[in-house]
Amino acid sequence: EAYFLKSDIVSKLFEYCQTSLPDEESFKKIVRSKINNQSLYSRHKGILEKHQYDMQYKKKVFVSDLWNFLKEQNIIIDKDASHLNPETFIFYIEKLKALNAKDKAEYHDFALKCLKGYIENNPSWRKDIIDLQALLGFDPELDEYDKQCTVKNQQNTINSSEKIIGLMRDVIENGKSDEALSQIQKQKIKQYILSDQRYFKETFYFLMDSRYTTESLRKYVGNIGSVLKELSLSKNSDHAYKAKEALDSLVKREGGMEKLLNSNDISK
Repeated sequence: EAYFLKSDIVSKLFEYCQTSLPDEESFKKIVRSKINNQSLYSRHKGILEKHQYDMQYKKKVFVSDLWNFLKEQNIIIDKDASHLNPETFIFYIEKLKALNAKDKAEYHDFALKCLKGYIENNPSWRKDIIDLQALLGFDPELDEYDKQCTVKNQQNTINSSEKIIGLMRDVIENGKSDEALSQIQKQKIKQYILSDQRYFKETFYFLMDSRYTTESLRKYVGNIGSVLKELSLSKNSDHAYKAKEALDSLVKREGGMEKLLNSNDISK
């Protein structure tokens, strides 16, 4: 019951009662997922209980049953499923290794592939796991793979002016400090300022309204300042005029904005 109440199904039911206009496909997908998870939970519980309490249940049969359970249908590690969250999944793999050393390498390679998939498909996985080192320490490859995925995810979040606008709004409206902003190159900022009126407008509001308490945000501000200073010296008089107007307005803002905009070390 508690699992059901915490699930997405409840929110969809509330939405249906309030509007009678639910997202039918989304609702069906959630229900199918929950039903499948419940079925998997029942199977895994039965296997473990037999292993623990059934005196006729041989270890080699348990190993076979558990291994087949993990392999079937390309089992997906799920942070919200107590029977197959990352920590539990690793526990099962280590259990198999201990009971059947002959196939230890096969178990390990399978787990490594699954854990890489979990990291790649869950960008915020670090916030969801209790024991970070339990996952990263499973294999030396995982730490480097996590770093590669982090870089890739950051690049994906800043590959359009629309996405960058969303990140800036998150800072202003929700107090978030997004490391991805510091990864935006000055050339890309310049490109968006010159080609996207909305980006230039949102950037100006961002500089006027937000607080820069983190290194990543200060770096982004410095990069914007560097671009605006470059444009203020442009041979294109319209570009130079608008960039200078923006800089003059920002410099008048209190809170050390002038220092941030003129910070050469940060904006490099």
